[in-house]
Amino acid sequence: DASRAAVSSTVLPSSPFFHQIKLLQAQAEMEQGLLLEAAATLKHCIEEDTDTVLSLAAIHFRNKDYASALDKYLDARSLDDRPIIAYYIALCHYHLEDYEMALSAVNDIIETRVEDDFEDNSCLYYNLKASILYAMKDVKAAKATMKELMDMGEEEEEDLLDAVTMHNDAIVKFDNDPAAAIQKLQCIITSQPLQEFYPSEAFGNILIMLLNQGHEDLASETFEAYKHVAPELLPHETYSYVQAAVTSMTSPTETLERSVVERAKRLKLEMKRLRSKKLPSTRAATASIRPTSSRLSSRPSTAVTQRDLARATKEFEISVNEFVPLLMLQAKTLWDQGGYAKTEAFLQQHSEILGDSDVFCENMAHSLFLQQGDKFEESIPYYEMLINSHTEASNLLELPAMALASLCVAYILTNQNEEAEAVMKA
Repeated sequence: DASRAAVSSTVLPSSPFFHQIKLLQAQAEMEQGLLLEAAATLKHCIEEDTDTVLSLAAIHFRNKDYASALDKYLDARSLDDRPIIAYYIALCHYHLEDYEMALSAVNDIIETRVEDDFEDNSCLYYNLKASILYAMKDVKAAKATMKELMDMGEEEEEDLLDAVTMHNDAIVKFDNDPAAAIQKLQCIITSQPLQEFYPSEAFGNILIMLLNQGHEDLASETFEAYKHVAPELLPHETYSYVQAAVTSMTSPTETLERSVVERAKRLKLEMKRLRSKKLPSTRAATASIRPTSSRLSSRPSTAVTQRDLARATKEFEISVNEFVPLLMLQAKTLWDQGGYAKTEAFLQQHSEILGDSDVFCENMAHSLFLQQGDKFEESIPYYEMLINSHTEASNLLELPAMALASLCVAYILTNQNEEAEAVMKA
């Protein structure tokens, strides 16, 4: 604080260096995590200067206000066409889960290939592209992108095994070689200081991988070893999920059930708020149809309302996605006890939140199928929804083999042999 006051008192606004010094001060404040102070300092800088706009964008980005960050990066691009600015535009779209826009933006950078920039930042661009494709569930294309990056490094005799590249390579290859993927993430974690995990996603992903592969003891040990920094490194719901999974090893169900119930209540309240917001937004849109003199003043407020609604919807979707692993953990507890009817009832209880997502359809179908009898026929619509959700983006071979096999059996046992044959021939 004293150093900032000293700078402010010794440099007058009339000084030709005032703008640059204020920018440096803001950068120093950002490095210390003083984002509010940095934003205040930037108010003294030239508003339309590229570095000022980029600094404001960085503050929004660090606050995870990706929509505001995107606006600032777009402003910066109108002042400066450096590819790295386009990269951050793509990155904001990625965090906002606008994957089509993100992919288009990063593809433009890769195809343009400004040579000097590309040599320095090619890892950034290819890693982002792979992350986007993986988020779009196009794992095959994500693997191809990582392979292209690796091959490019071999051709140029460069070591591209930075932490981000190693992390992303592990993620896209997890399905084929889980052990190797876990080993890579362990290498990333153990080779860095505790508070400086980079990328930060590595910690959460290795915990999820270990639990996914049934290595609960190792997941528990890893979680406990870094428990003091876990709240900073893990999203809230990932932390809750891992904590519940670890706790369930010693006290099986009580903590987990309580976590699921509390989170489900919050999500249902969020759902009600969202539904109530949609009606006012419609009213705002119709209210903007007024005489020309007042239309300009009404449009901005309508745009903000629509944007706020879109942002709230996106945040709700993210919350649901983070809640699903916790929900599935409790469903797995019931499943492991052979309580297939209880699993069905549990999933049905949360169907409003899960909707017709793949994870809901697959698990509901399996819980019905294993009850046999009349439940075979009830399982079919869920398996069909699962398959139909994949027909456009991929082929049947990318669906879980157990789901396809169970659907065929269900068709046969309910005298729908032609449908079973059609699935087998697809």
